[in-house]
Amino acid sequence: MTSSSSSPIRSCPDCFTGTIHTAQPVGHVEILHDVPTYITRGEESSSSLSAPAPSNSTIVFLTDGFGTKLVNNKLLADQYAARTGLRVLVPDLLPGGGVPLVMLSLSATLTRPVAWYNLLGQIRRVWAAARLMSILLPFSFRVRRLYPAVLGYVRAVRASLPLGAKLGLAGFCLGGHWSSRICGASAVEGDGDDDGNDDSAGQLVDAHFTAHPSSVAPDEFAAFARRFRVPFSLALGDRDQMMSVEQAHEVEASLRGVFEDEPERLEVRLYEKCGHGFALRADPNETGENEGAERALEQAVNWFRKFLN
Repeated sequence: MTSSSSSPIRSCPDCFTGTIHTAQPVGHVEILHDVPTYITRGEESSSSLSAPAPSNSTIVFLTDGFGTKLVNNKLLADQYAARTGLRVLVPDLLPGGGVPLVMLSLSATLTRPVAWYNLLGQIRRVWAAARLMSILLPFSFRVRRLYPAVLGYVRAVRASLPLGAKLGLAGFCLGGHWSSRICGASAVEGDGDDDGNDDSAGQLVDAHFTAHPSSVAPDEFAAFARRFRVPFSLALGDRDQMMSVEQAHEVEASLRGVFEDEPERLEVRLYEKCGHGFALRADPNETGENEGAERALEQAVNWFRKFLN
């Protein structure tokens, strides 16, 4: 398998469930490499933390399917920036800026238990399913063709970094599909596939973290990682509908083969009582998920501090 091939984009019911958080982002939006981009260094978020020294290195944060419409993505980017001292970029690359937030309520209606004799409840579920599919199908069709634009953006960021600066990649759900794949890409386009096969072009990404990635087959993680052996950190819930615990162990085993000579460049962590999307959309009132989200945040921060600072 080459880095240019990958599984088709797909989703699970948990891709569109979760809680919208209520804090205020501290970054700003500007056009960067022709893409509206949320840019944060997390200064205000770091007031109660031991803030690290600012760095010239950068993290590109690839969101879930809600994109920058979901404030959670910006808030988590703020936390990454505050705790690492790195600049964090959240590009608005998804069609329409991401799926509308109404998907959260539609999914809740669809998955809420309803007695078979509750006619009104059953009608609501059918309506929610029809509405959800009317949004999801065209969105899914459009994102299938988006990878070259995502890769192009990451390459443009890399090319613009000052000498000695490093590039990290964080991907969540749909973004985790792209971030995993991009780890097999070179810094500039080669003459072969769309990821570039010219290794002389240099490594694009210096460190990678992904939480509950979607649409990546277990054997693909190793295929994408093998070319440049980009340090890889994975956070996954034990209730993830996109990847079972058994598959997570399979992923870890295959990646250990890739990083056999450098085991410190691999980290796979499973979080109990956490489902798909927990690192971004955990309910603050659900202790298990909320604790898992905080620990996944610490996992990512420590990973980027280790390899980007």
